Amino acid sequence: MSAPDASPRIPPLLTGARMPAFVVRGVLGILALALCVTCLPGGILQVLSIAVSIAAVVRPGWLMPWALILLLAAVRLAQPFTGLEVGFLALLAAVHGLHVLGALSIVLPVRGWVQLRALRRPALRYLAIEAAVQAFAVAVLMVLAPGGALTATLPVALLVGAAALLAAVLMLVRRTARD
Repeated sequence: MSAPDASPRIPPLLTGARMPAFVVRGVLGILALALCVTCLPGGILQVLSIAVSIAAVVRPGWLMPWALILLLAAVRLAQPFTGLEVGFLALLAAVHGLHVLGALSIVLPVRGWVQLRALRRPALRYLAIEAAVQAFAVAVLMVLAPGGALTATLPVALLVGAAALLAAVLMLVRRTARD
C-alpha cells in the first residue's frame, strides 16, 4: 500500500475560475474577422484585412491588430461624414477592443491558462475608457453634424463632452492616487 500524498491540495474553488489563454486570441480573431466583413468593402482590401486578422491571431507580436486598426480607420476616414451614427460608435468600441485583446494576446502564452479574475481590471479599464470616449464622440459628432441645428445641440454637446472629460480625469487621478 502506498503512503498518502502529503502535499496539500488546493481546491479548484480557491484558485478561481480559469480558461485557456488561447481563448483571448480566438476572441481577437472573431472580432477582427467580423470587422473585416462588416466594415470594409469587398475586393482586395477585404482579402488583405482578413490576412492581417489571421496574422494577428497567429503572431500577435507582429503588431497586426494595430495594422488592422489603421486600415479600418483609413477606410472609415475615406467615407463621407454623415454625422452621428451608431455604426461609427460601434466601430470605435470594437477598435478599442482590438487594441485590448491584441495587448493581452502578446502577454499571454498560447498554451497557458489565465484566471478570469486577472481579466477583471483590463475589462473595467476598457469599460471606463469606452464610456468616456463614447460620450465625447457623441458630443463632437452632434456639434459637427451636417445640416443639424448647431446652436441647439451645442450646449448639450458641450455638457456631454465636459462630463466625459471630467470622468476621464477623475479616473486617472483616482488611479494615480491608488498607485
